[in-house]
Amino acid sequence: MAVLTRYGTSTQETYAYSLVDHLNWLHVNNRSPDTIAFDDLRRYMNGATGQADGVYGLAWRRPDQKPLGTSAAGNVATVVKAYYLSLQASGNVRADLIEALTSGRSFTRHGRAGRTVESNPLAPHTGSRRPRFLPDEVVQALFEPGVLTTARDVMIVTWLHDGGLRVGGLCGLRFCDLHLIRHHPCGQRADPHVHVVGRDDNPNGA
Repeated sequence: MAVLTRYGTSTQETYAYSLVDHLNWLHVNNRSPDTIAFDDLRRYMNGATGQADGVYGLAWRRPDQKPLGTSAAGNVATVVKAYYLSLQASGNVRADLIEALTSGRSFTRHGRAGRTVESNPLAPHTGSRRPRFLPDEVVQALFEPGVLTTARDVMIVTWLHDGGLRVGGLCGLRFCDLHLIRHHPCGQRADPHVHVVGRDDNPNGA
């Protein structure tokens, strides 16, 4: 789809999964983009993140699919918003939906490539709670000579400690999830970061 061409190859793969999920929801609910209202998209996001009441809106997802986490839901919100905005020129989308998607506050990302970015009203709200870390003395003990014997082990402990990742999230990372440059086209944040994306086809089962 044309909406994906604005992103790099690795990001296209991540967003393509998210967009297919939304298109499946449209198909199962017998809806088309020109009839969708903002409340419909909120219900879709609630269903994808496991916050929907009852079973309505969940039929498009398999029973074994877990609700999306915050990071994965943020990816979905990004590409869903981009999808409907891309339909604006053709007139195949409701004007009130476009207004609702673009009426949020804007903020400027700082740095050499500082740019203005609109907030996404579909994105989940993130709390201020910080993950719990191992005490510094425990981490220091792990880095004593002879404890971590391979570069892989050093990387794993470093990423778990410094990045706040969980073991399952780290084991499920793919190259396309690593946005290790500033101002990555995904637009989620200015600093280098990773996306923990829920998948059910990782060879290691993560």
